[in-house]
Amino acid sequence: MPILDLLITKASLPPDLNDPEFQRSLINAIYEVSPNGILVVDARGTVVFHNPRFFEVWQLPVANKTNQFIGTADSSVLSAVIERVKNPQKFLARIEELYANPDLEDDCEIELNNGRTLDRHSTALRGHQGQYLGRVWFFRDITSRKQAENILRESENRFRQMFELNDAVMLLIDPGSGAIVDANAAASRFYGYAVECMRTMTINEINTLPPEKIADERARSLRQERNYFVFPHRLANGEIRTVEVHSSPIRVGDDTLLFSIIHDITRQHQAEQELRIAAIAFESQEGVFVTDADQVILRVNRAFTDITGYTAEDVVGKSPHMLSSGRHDEAFYAAIWESIMTRGTWQGEIWNRRKSGQIYPEWLTITAVKDENGEVTHYVAALMDISLRKASEEEISQLAFYDVLTRLPNRRMLLDRFGRAMAASKRSRKQGAIMFLDLDNFKSLNDTYGHIAGDMLLIEAAHRIARCVRETDTVSRFGGDEFVVLLTDLDTDLAASREQALLVAEKIRAALAAPYLLTLAAANTTTPATIEHHCTVSIGLGLFSGRMDMEDILAKADTAMYQAKHDGCNRIRMYEAQS
Repeated sequence: MPILDLLITKASLPPDLNDPEFQRSLINAIYEVSPNGILVVDARGTVVFHNPRFFEVWQLPVANKTNQFIGTADSSVLSAVIERVKNPQKFLARIEELYANPDLEDDCEIELNNGRTLDRHSTALRGHQGQYLGRVWFFRDITSRKQAENILRESENRFRQMFELNDAVMLLIDPGSGAIVDANAAASRFYGYAVECMRTMTINEINTLPPEKIADERARSLRQERNYFVFPHRLANGEIRTVEVHSSPIRVGDDTLLFSIIHDITRQHQAEQELRIAAIAFESQEGVFVTDADQVILRVNRAFTDITGYTAEDVVGKSPHMLSSGRHDEAFYAAIWESIMTRGTWQGEIWNRRKSGQIYPEWLTITAVKDENGEVTHYVAALMDISLRKASEEEISQLAFYDVLTRLPNRRMLLDRFGRAMAASKRSRKQGAIMFLDLDNFKSLNDTYGHIAGDMLLIEAAHRIARCVRETDTVSRFGGDEFVVLLTDLDTDLAASREQALLVAEKIRAALAAPYLLTLAAANTTTPATIEHHCTVSIGLGLFSGRMDMEDILAKADTAMYQAKHDGCNRIRMYEAQS
């Protein structure tokens, strides 16, 4: 059977296409249009077929392309082509190897003397029974492809040299998965990972943004919609750095990767943030003014004008001393500047004067600005009007520590002062006294005239008690019609202290026993009515020193007061604690 008849089996074609002439014509047509140069030899080494493209690929002179070598030994073909091969010994050795081992497949490149390159493929032909029938050779001119590959290889080598030796941080990233395909030595130094380690990581392990956000930015870079980004990147030691990334798609072999050049802009980013913050802070609700090293005002913000009433035109070029209220002495200002000179800053409460002349409290912070040599170049002052805050604090203090009706210290403040008096007594060894006072017939006034009359009496009683003691003593309303008086710094001698305390107690008893004239609104008339009410007091008195228990002293004085009531009211009973 001719070799060409074996190239297409009957089983491979429909029954109506089994005509041998049709098959032969079909094969010849395929060979004619094939881009490969084709050579077929039989088992004896005789050439049975070659196509015209075979001569073009080898650039052989032809007399008749149709059958020039057909029927001749393959050695005639070898003689025609061998002189064109750059390495004929290797070429012939491989041919002999293929003939010695018919089952070997052959796929190689052949370099020619004129610089061209051919791709060669060879395979054995087998009959239906598996018998060796010959060999078919395919040759294709791949010179253009090899030149392109060489150019690409040279380009890749130049890129690789630039990539590996460049001081700039560079990464090659798979745009789909985010995998780091490659990293240069600069990237290893910056991120703190070995290059081999980085090749096993994804960009998500470095970029701290959400993965979906990073993937979206990669897609934008791949589409070349954007190639500049600012990202937060985490180093191996956990430090977060702000980086500027320039990313563009490039071809590497058969793949498209993102080539990213990365610059550390952390300091620049921080400086820009600080400038933005400073700009916002300067126009904040705090008043701000800036002076030079000689304390001449250079600039003020809007809040400064709102607080002080002075505009920039009023104060620029002048000294901050124009704001002084006159309430502070030279020692106060000297302490401020001593703090600024030693610690670089001062803050505290100060009273200044508005343009209107109103004196107001403000919280002032002054900071010295120094250059790289440590020399002061400017002073920055930030001020807050704390008038409302101080008023609120005063109101809160009144509610927390003073009785709303009488404005006397309440139970909380009394206990605080009592504790301090105990500590002072321990240091000075002087005695103190505590008095519990309870008005004797207060309830009848409330029942007869109502709580307004009762409140008026309590206010008057508070005033009378306060006039009987020193400014250093404390008069407190415990609640209802009960008062407590704290006397301090009496005497180191117990007997003398007793006499002093009893003298004050008697003075209070007499003051409270005097009639009360209370003016009340009369029913069914616009004319107020004045009533006279008599109200005595029962007093329990106890002496103390700093070595006693405060709760015990209070309890004993309270007991003494109830004893006075039990004995008929309008009396003083004393409990003397033993030191």
